[in-house]
Order: sequence, then structure tokens, then C-alpha cells
Amino acid sequence: GGSMRPAVGSLEILIPGQPVPAYRSRIVHGRKAYNPNRYATWLDMAKVYARDAAIKALGAIPGWRTGVCVKCEFYGANDLADLDNLVKAALDALQPAIIFDDRQVKALTAHRHPAQEGPVFEGRKTIVTVTILDPLEVSE
Repeated sequence: GGSMRPAVGSLEILIPGQPVPAYRSRIVHGRKAYNPNRYATWLDMAKVYARDAAIKALGAIPGWRTGVCVKCEFYGANDLADLDNLVKAALDALQPAIIFDDRQVKALTAHRHPAQEGPVFEGRKTIVTVTILDPLEVSE
């Protein structure tokens, strides 16, 4: 038996900072609920964390083209942020380094949580777990 190691078909990505919803131009309660610049800034950062997590865990940028399951955990998002737009942001962050297209996502779970206790920069975060659904043939 070999040493235990994570399955090559699974990846956890931690994106620090308050979760930011994907930008949708609209007015909520008479004021703009979304800032497109803030989203663009968050997305650039999130893509870097996704790439870095992949290189650290998998040794490469996977660019998976198979069906995947995605689990999203959002900590400390603004109350005005819709869960579906938070999910869209998380999926945007996966492309193209981890997956190429939203249509690869065959199963999806998402939960929002209050910010965790402790320093603000640690208590607000997004955790995205991507798992390949199709079995991988790995030759040892």
C-alpha cells in the first residue's frame, strides 16, 4: 500500500475575505446592491487562489472537462447578497483553470453562514470544493 494522499479528482479552494456576489445590474430597495468593480477585483483574486490551490494540491492546473460536483460554503456575506449570485461568483472563479464551463456542474450544494468568530479577515471567506464525478483511471 502507498501513502495516503488526496484523491486527484477533488480540490478544496479557500478564498479569503467577504464573499462577493456575481454582478447583476439592478436596483434593490431603491439603491444599487452590487458594485461591478468590487466583483471584478474579487474575481481576479479568487482565480489566483483557485490556481494556487490546484498547483499545491494537484501539482498542476487541472482544466477538468468532466462532470463535476461543486460544494460552496459562504461565510459572512452581505445580507443583500443572493445565494444564487454568490454561487455564480464561485463558479466564475473556477474558470478556466479548474473547469471550463458551468455546464460541467452536475451537482451543486451551497450554504451561507455568519462570519466566524475571530479576526474579520479570517472569519469571512468562501470555500469551494470541486469533485470529479466520472471515475478516473489512474495508472500506478
